[in-house]
Amino acid sequence: MDRKDINIKKYWRKSLIFILLISINVAVFSVCYGKMETWEPKNTYALIVGVLDWMDKELTPYTKENRQDRAFEAQLVADGVPEENIVFLEDSEATRDSIISALQNIVKCSHNTLIFYYAGHGIRRGNETFFANYDVNTRQVEKTGFSLTELGRILKGSWKGNRLLLFADCCHSGALASVVKLFEGSDATCAACITSVVASNVSTGRWTFTESLVKAFAGNWVIDTDGDCRLTFYEVDTFIQQEMRFREKQITYAIATKNFNDDFVFRKAEPCSIGKDANGPWKLMEYVECEWHEVWYLAQIIECRENEWKVHYIHYDDSWDEWVDDSRLRKPVGINVQLGDKIEVEWGGKWWKAMVLDIKNYFALIHYDGYGSEWDEWVTNERIRK
Repeated sequence: MDRKDINIKKYWRKSLIFILLISINVAVFSVCYGKMETWEPKNTYALIVGVLDWMDKELTPYTKENRQDRAFEAQLVADGVPEENIVFLEDSEATRDSIISALQNIVKCSHNTLIFYYAGHGIRRGNETFFANYDVNTRQVEKTGFSLTELGRILKGSWKGNRLLLFADCCHSGALASVVKLFEGSDATCAACITSVVASNVSTGRWTFTESLVKAFAGNWVIDTDGDCRLTFYEVDTFIQQEMRFREKQITYAIATKNFNDDFVFRKAEPCSIGKDANGPWKLMEYVECEWHEVWYLAQIIECRENEWKVHYIHYDDSWDEWVDDSRLRKPVGINVQLGDKIEVEWGGKWWKAMVLDIKNYFALIHYDGYGSEWDEWVTNERIRK
């Protein structure tokens, strides 16, 4: 073999190595940047933690009737996630040690998509947030609680998958953003979270957030705002924002790493099952305010026909549903304060002096006079007076 043959072999060896490296990089890029943007249930693992009562009786228990954390589990299975890939820790099963152990085990198995979901109480102590495990002691939360720092440490240190989806239905759940940010700048992993409320606020005891999440994974047509029969991360986030804004007067929080594609598809949308929009300014399932006896009530459009819309009044039973014309409908009124306004805010049945720090659509971020920034929160018109 002469020198020319040796050089040719070296050339092809280097070329093959180069092509292989390029292929690997393209594969990673495709997963997080859009070519492989559709969720793959069969390659998904999920850890679901649902705690509705606690050993510590200072924590208020929630009703276990119609629990939606189980509905979320059932929907994942219906979507095609193998049952053996799902770990559900329910109530007394969800001790601190059990959560950590389950998390450590599942990160070893998951190499594609990992879903983490929590429902229960969120507890904040200083700059740290805890998801209340069954055996947490509220007087020693730092020693007995499951912290988001611990969640981030395990995921960042041990998980080698490519897509992380985090969901939480509890007070201060927006603190999950701290875990997402750990993966910013990663070439191999993209991460995102959608939570029931921002990190500063408490959350409702109702299941509205998780019900909305279940609808998203079920492919509810209402979420498909652009009509392309695909439910993207952006559309799901927008839908949950509206459900929580109008039904619970809460401001949700979502964040994703820069390499997480907004057009990531959760699943295909199911076809509309209740009819079509009629001509006019209002759309099916849109939130509106409806006038009844000279008072404006929050409502949702549930049916349409020519120049009339059937409304359901939020937090009223179906017996109040009625057909109305355009003269009785209007867009929901936004926040009626301005930056820097001195106001009073209702909290715990009393009115407290405060100042407006920021405004987002229907919400105002306020700071209570004489209290630290840890008490800052987002509020709606119903809790404000001037």
